[in-house]
Amino acid sequence: MAGKNPFTVSFGRPPVEYVSRALNHDRVMDTFTEMPVTDQIYIISGLRGTGKTVLFSSLIKDFRRLDDWIVIQLNTYNDMTESLYSELYYALSQNDVSLDVEVGIPEVARVSVRSDAPKRTTDSLIRSLLETADRDGKRVLVAIDDISKSAGMRKFAKLFQEMIGDELPLYFLGTGIPENIDELKDVKDLTFLYRAPRIILGPLDLSEIAFRYQHALEIPIDSANAMAKMTKGYSFAFQALGYIYWEHRPVQSIDDLMPDYDRLLTSASYSKMWSELSDLDKTVCRAIASTDSGRVKDIRDTAGMDSNLFNSYRNRLRERELIDTSTYGKISFTLPRFAEFINDRSELYD
Repeated sequence: MAGKNPFTVSFGRPPVEYVSRALNHDRVMDTFTEMPVTDQIYIISGLRGTGKTVLFSSLIKDFRRLDDWIVIQLNTYNDMTESLYSELYYALSQNDVSLDVEVGIPEVARVSVRSDAPKRTTDSLIRSLLETADRDGKRVLVAIDDISKSAGMRKFAKLFQEMIGDELPLYFLGTGIPENIDELKDVKDLTFLYRAPRIILGPLDLSEIAFRYQHALEIPIDSANAMAKMTKGYSFAFQALGYIYWEHRPVQSIDDLMPDYDRLLTSASYSKMWSELSDLDKTVCRAIASTDSGRVKDIRDTAGMDSNLFNSYRNRLRERELIDTSTYGKISFTLPRFAEFINDRSELYD
């Protein structure tokens, strides 16, 4: 078996071998394109390494293929409304749309304006451009990867709500990790993002992962099944384990891959996740990792917490999608070998 490794450990880069999230993809496409339009916003949420950016990039690519759509990618570090105006003006001018907007940004176009004329705001100029796009039968998708609480996001959010309230063809697609999305719920002007329709990227289908391993690595189905279980459906783990196996061929035992597998999971994902947890979040995680039974009572006793305090932090970890509480009376981690990371290496990142 020769050729280039079909798996990748680079975040956001579409790999050769990946498990499609076609249902999620089609859900967004259908919601935005089918009439009547019911929603003009979608948030893709999930843990780091669940494939948010890959799905986001796939959607951006497909919307750009549609003649009646203009796609504008922004980031939260710049003045988002100024950037939106510049990009939208340029996009419309490239689409042979007749523009009669009084321009207030010299870098976009040089139009003389009487000195005594009142200066139009950027929001007003954007409104005029959207009205022009609407008359020309075009819709505008603003896309932001990794949204978070920021002054720029608040300014854009206020504009977005006003534009869709006036039935202008402005749409929004964003991605974010659960804790960043959760921070929006109490921020004035951003609560609508928290309440927006959301796709939460959970585990990949294990049978699909096993199929990919079997054919890409040319291994027996029982070995592919064993490897799939070792990923717990975590998208980055699927890529990481496949990548390591490819690089170590021929592999005598999957156990021989564990040191490199753990190292990749730690350096690329788990160390960052751990550093973002509070001290009491970590206390509960350490109690889960060190309790073999997985029973809530045993974990709570190990953590040394009363029921109210423990339940509060259990809910926090569940909302962050780090733990699974679907089995009554028990708790487990959603991520592969996360307990091993906590027990063996987490102190390095405290």
